[in-house]
Amino acid sequence: EKNQNLKKINNQLIADKTNLQNQIVSYKNQTQELKIINSQLIADKTNLQNQIADYKNQTQELEDKNKKIEDKYNSTASKFEKLLTIHKTYLSIQKEHGTFLKSLFKSESIDVFFANGVQDTTIDALWDYIKDAIIEGKNRIEELKQIFFYFFEFFNKTYNSPLFEFSKVEEGDKFSDNLHIKVNDYAYSGNITKIVFKGYYNTNTEEIVKKTLVESH
Repeated sequence: EKNQNLKKINNQLIADKTNLQNQIVSYKNQTQELKIINSQLIADKTNLQNQIADYKNQTQELEDKNKKIEDKYNSTASKFEKLLTIHKTYLSIQKEHGTFLKSLFKSESIDVFFANGVQDTTIDALWDYIKDAIIEGKNRIEELKQIFFYFFEFFNKTYNSPLFEFSKVEEGDKFSDNLHIKVNDYAYSGNITKIVFKGYYNTNTEEIVKKTLVESH
């Protein structure tokens, strides 16, 4: 009977051992599965992070492109708005200066107005007209100047570097017949007391194209 009990105990121990071995194998398999799942999760996480980074880059590229388009649109709109303003000014002074302006710009339509305005011959002629209008004391001189300055600036932008630049003259400079035109009646031409309308010169030749209108005492 004692041997019988020992045999039962031994069989139970063998069964427990087998059971533990099976559990160990099961745990090892589960651990391996968990490692595989963990590796897959890490790979999925890395893949998602890469996708998010790609999306961010694509989003940034789109935002940059949109910004460039928006800036270009705003710049174009601003330029056209400025042209509209100058064109309205042109139309508003027809009563005072219409005969000359119509002969110079050929039409009241904005496209023809612009096409004729951005010409060196137009700029020269408009400067001469403004000079005469100032000397004769005509009205709406400032509006004429606005039109002149607009086309002067735009004409220069058609070159890599400006073809024309305004003459460098300041109040207090000594009057010179070679550089200035006096518009006041004071007999003595001493120092410049007021710059009435600046002339300009050719940057390639340094030649004075138009002298500056000044008052001097």
